[in-house]
Amino acid sequence: MALRDRLRKGAAKYLDPGEQIQAAFLATVPFAGSHHYSVVATDRRILLLTLDWSGLRTTGRVAELPRNTKLGPCRGLLHPLPAFGKTDLAVNRRFFKDVDDADRAAGSPLK
Repeated sequence: MALRDRLRKGAAKYLDPGEQIQAAFLATVPFAGSHHYSVVATDRRILLLTLDWSGLRTTGRVAELPRNTKLGPCRGLLHPLPAFGKTDLAVNRRFFKDVDDADRAAGSPLK
C-alpha cells in the first residue's frame, strides 16, 4: 500500500461522519530521529496526527487547524510548517505537491 494511502487509512478514525480527506502527507521533525506526523486536510479542517516509530501507523491526534489555514507555498528541500505551533515541524520536497493540493482545495491561491 502506498504511503499516502496508509496515511489516509490511519486518519479515518479521527474523522467526523461524512468528512472527506482532500490531501494527506508526511511531516517530520528533522534531525530528531523518528518523530513522524501525518498532516491530513479534509473538507472541514486540517489535522496533525502522530505516527509510530515506523512512520506508518497513526497513534493519536496532536492538533487541529481551521480548514482555511494556508500551509504553502513550499520552497527548498524541507519546508517548515509553523501553522501547528511546532517550530521544528517540516515537510519534505516529496510532499510539496500534496501541500499545494491541500491549499488549492481550501481555496487558497498559489503563488
